[in-house]
Amino acid sequence: MIAKAGLFVICLLSLVACQLDIETIETTPETIHPTLTKMVQAQETAVPPPPTPTTTTTPAPPTLEPTTTPLPTPSPTPEPMLPTASLLFVRDNNLQQWIPRTGEVKTLTENVPRYIVYSGAIAVFVREVIPEQEYALVVFHVPTQSEVQLFKSSSSLNAAPFDEAISISPNGRWLAYVTGESRNSATLTVHEMMIDNQQLAVSEPVLTVTPGQGWNWPYDQMMWATENELSWSDKSGIWVADLSSDPITPVVAIAPSTNTFPFYSLNPADSDKEPLTVFTTFIPYQWSPDGRYLLVVEYYDEYGEFRVIERVTNRLFIVPESGIGPVSDNAIWLDETTLLHYQAFGNLNIWQIDMENRIFIQKTITAEMMGYVVGLWSFGNHVRVTDYSSLFDLNLETGEVTELAQHIRWPLSWTPDGQNVLWNETKYIDDERLDYVFLDNLNGDVPIELDSVLGLHSCCWHWYEE
Repeated sequence: MIAKAGLFVICLLSLVACQLDIETIETTPETIHPTLTKMVQAQETAVPPPPTPTTTTTPAPPTLEPTTTPLPTPSPTPEPMLPTASLLFVRDNNLQQWIPRTGEVKTLTENVPRYIVYSGAIAVFVREVIPEQEYALVVFHVPTQSEVQLFKSSSSLNAAPFDEAISISPNGRWLAYVTGESRNSATLTVHEMMIDNQQLAVSEPVLTVTPGQGWNWPYDQMMWATENELSWSDKSGIWVADLSSDPITPVVAIAPSTNTFPFYSLNPADSDKEPLTVFTTFIPYQWSPDGRYLLVVEYYDEYGEFRVIERVTNRLFIVPESGIGPVSDNAIWLDETTLLHYQAFGNLNIWQIDMENRIFIQKTITAEMMGYVVGLWSFGNHVRVTDYSSLFDLNLETGEVTELAQHIRWPLSWTPDGQNVLWNETKYIDDERLDYVFLDNLNGDVPIELDSVLGLHSCCWHWYEE
């Protein structure tokens, strides 16, 4: 009896073990061949069979669709960033305006020559009223497209002198021009320009000057010491007139040069004669931004060197190793007391005038050698320079020199932000001169040819921001 009871217990334990031995393996979507439920059965005994174990149904794996690797979408070629300023230019004797962002080209006024002077929204030119007989000096205001005709001249007064003798103040308020058939009879006239009820108005002359001792050539020595101060030169020296004062009283701001040099005659018959003592001449080059100092070229015997002259005191500073001649340097004011001098043989010197009115070199940068430094422009901490071909950028902080473009042609016209430049390339096809114009963003992009916009005979470019 005890033996049977033991056997019964052993069977019960076997059944429990069999039930616990049922193992279910779940599949995952990654399982391609599902694993079936594995079951271990107990031995047959005389006791009633245990309940049939429940099997777990394994879900079928998902059908795997073939996948394809998508081809990379080509990046669209970025459109060139066009200037925000619009461009004024003369084409087919019309003053026109190109708006780069919209592509619009519109005609502003007709019968405009290839010589025109701009300042901001003002354009001044000489219009031929009667061919080769009568000319009119015209002032044109771009935003209102209104114009004022100041006067007409007869055929006895050639229009050409006007082209070299018109100047507009940087603020667009004052117009100065020279009329006359010779330097000894030339007259300087100044008007004030205003906008009244959306119309351009030009005052009667506020200043008229007829130099008794004759003008120094060329007339374009007219410069603006400040926005309201006009300067010019004659044999008496360099004059300045404050046009905002009442009354307007011109004064000699810089006296004529008292320096001399020996002049040797080229005539063989004079070989045994002593050289003549000749005075040098101060030719105005550029005023400092505050009008305190004037950069001049001191000329003697067809050669010149840069000098800085303090207004009123006439104190003169020599800029050594500077030359204007067959191989020419260039210079530009960076601020009221800082002068940048680019030497043609390849050095760039930055001169500083200190509080004690002493001039010294602040920095020297090794630049590019050029036979003739044609253009020099300052944009923040960068300076752009060109000869008649290549264009370079100089980082004044690091001294790095980068060539921006080659085969650049003159003239160059910079957008106000200095990010784009227009340049001209002249080609002759069947003896016809064609002037191709290119817009270059200097970022390595291919320059945009603008002959479809400006034509092949445009001129007189001026970037204008409304």
